[in-house]
Order: sequence, then structure tokens, then C-alpha cells
Amino acid sequence: MAQTIGPLVQGRRSLGGRAYVAMATAMLLAATATGAALGLFANVAELSLVPTGLRLVALSVIAAVWIPHELGLIRLPMLQRERQVPIDWRTRRGPIVGSAMYGAVLGVGFLTFVGHTGLYVVLAAAVLLASPELGALLFFTYATGRMTAVTLETIAQTRSPDWYFGLLNSRTMTARAQAAALALIAVLAAGTALHS
Repeated sequence: MAQTIGPLVQGRRSLGGRAYVAMATAMLLAATATGAALGLFANVAELSLVPTGLRLVALSVIAAVWIPHELGLIRLPMLQRERQVPIDWRTRRGPIVGSAMYGAVLGVGFLTFVGHTGLYVVLAAAVLLASPELGALLFFTYATGRMTAVTLETIAQTRSPDWYFGLLNSRTMTARAQAAALALIAVLAAGTALHS
């Protein structure tokens, strides 16, 4: 991600700051709208009529299934687009509009290459909870995390390229963190299901 956004927000400090704000704003708005739409769809489809405990057990299972995938023990198919946003957006659209377009696509989440499975669990949670408000909150939170990652990648890439490229080549730490987060979600969803 930083390879695309870095050039968009670098350059004159004021222009870089505005491009970053455009990207962050578009990302958070698109994520919030996507989560709300998924929650609304599930609510209209009357998924909320399914007992909460069953929906939480389903979420727990979905999160648990992805753990061995994140650890590289098995490979599960990941439904996604196998490409990133067009790199020429920054030249054809300019840094502000290009950044906003990039942020909007990232905010939706599944319109680009997905490197880790956390998005699938967030998507499942938004649907299974069948609430536009909770869907919006889940996707907003996920997008905030993704935005933080983009920010840190961009800073690392520009300030410490050796460290950044070393991090890119070592995905073990990221995979373990994703697996731990999935395990936490699985346990919390199962525990909540038992008490509902």
C-alpha cells in the first residue's frame, strides 16, 4: 500500500498533508458506508431472526478456520481482486483526487488485493450481527487499523527504507498477529454466544 500512497502524499508538505487527509477521509467514509450497507442487507434479509448465539458461534467458527491459513499451515481460497488500484491515478487525477479515490477503494476493503484474512472476519461479523450501526462501526474500526498501517508503512518507507523492506520480506510477525487477533475474536464470539 505504501508504494502507492507514498508518492501521492510526498512532496510539498501542505500538498502531502491534504492528500493524506483526502485519502483518510475517503477511506473511513467508504468503510463506514460499506459496513452499514452489509448490516442493513443482513437486517432486511431477516438474518437478525436467527438466534444471536447461533450467529456468534458461526462468527467464532469463521474466525477459527482462518487461523491455520494465517500461520501458513493450510491454504484457503481468498475471494478477492488480484490487483491493486491503478498506479496512474496519481498522475491522471492529481494527488488530492487520486488519494481520495485510493482511500475509497481501500475503505470498501475487498476491491483490491487482500493480503490477510481479517477483512473476511470483519465482513462476516457485519453480516452476522445484522445491524447497520454495528456493521458501520466494525468497518470503520477495520479501516482505522488499515489507515494506521498505511501511515506507518509510508513513514517507514521514507525514513528508514532498509527497515521497511526488511519488514516487507518478513511477514511472519504480521501473520502471527493476524492469527492471534482471529483467535481472540473466535474466543470472544464463542464466549458471548454461551452467555446469550
